[in-house]
Amino acid sequence: MRLSTGTLLILSFVSTVLCMAVTYDGGYDSASRPMTAVACGGGIHGLDTRYGWKKQSDIPTFPFIGGGPLIKAWNSPSCGECMAVTFNGTTVHMIVIDHAAPGLDMGKHALDMLTHGEASSLGHVEATVESVPVSNCGIQDPKREIHFTA
Repeated sequence: MRLSTGTLLILSFVSTVLCMAVTYDGGYDSASRPMTAVACGGGIHGLDTRYGWKKQSDIPTFPFIGGGPLIKAWNSPSCGECMAVTFNGTTVHMIVIDHAAPGLDMGKHALDMLTHGEASSLGHVEATVESVPVSNCGIQDPKREIHFTA
C-alpha cells in the first residue's frame, strides 16, 4: 500500500489520544506553592524561565495544572504542555508542570470539575488524554512570538 504525500502530511498532524488513570494531588491546588517545588520550575525549559511564573497561581490555567508521565525529570522539554483530559463527555485543559506516572495527577478542584464534584468519592478515573496546542490553555508559546523593533 502506498500513501500519498498529502496523506502522510495529514497523519503527521494527528495527535495521539491515550486512555490513562487520572487522580488528584492537593499540592496542585496550592496557589502559593512555588514553581521551584515542581519539576518544571527552573532550567532552560522551566516555566519560570519561559513565562516568569514564580508560583502556581501565576499559571493562567490554575488550578488546572498537574503532573504527567511526559515530564521525565527536572527541566524537561515537555514542561508546559497543554493536555485535554476528557471523562464522560466533560473536558478540562491543564498545563503539565511536574512528573507523575503512570497516569496524570491534577489538583482536587480540577478533578472535581472533570467529574462533576466526585473527585473524593471516585479517587481516580480512567480518562482520555490528548496533547493539544498551548493556546487551548490560554497561553502563547514564547518560542513562537515574533517581536519587531524599529
